[in-house]
Amino acid sequence: MLPEGEVPFEKNDVPVGTDHTSLRKEWRNLYHFVKGGNDSLSKTRRESMFIQMLEGLHPQEADILCLVKDKKLEAKYKLSRSVVEQAYPDIQWGGRS
Repeated sequence: MLPEGEVPFEKNDVPVGTDHTSLRKEWRNLYHFVKGGNDSLSKTRRESMFIQMLEGLHPQEADILCLVKDKKLEAKYKLSRSVVEQAYPDIQWGGRS
């Protein structure tokens, strides 16, 4: 539920490992940005929360989140079911390939 395109945020220039937060910690808040997650938020509040999240992340993680927002992650990273299964071997995979 965020507009497509470049997000105006200040990149967090702290060294790796000293970031304010990480996607590992912030995943719980991602529901605010998808339809059906928290539809009661105003557009302005949702965009403000997204910018705050990006500014707290390492620049590489912020870039990944922006690619996901614009549905362009696969344009930069080659993803396939087998790659995901290798990364997460303990998950029970069902359904389609």
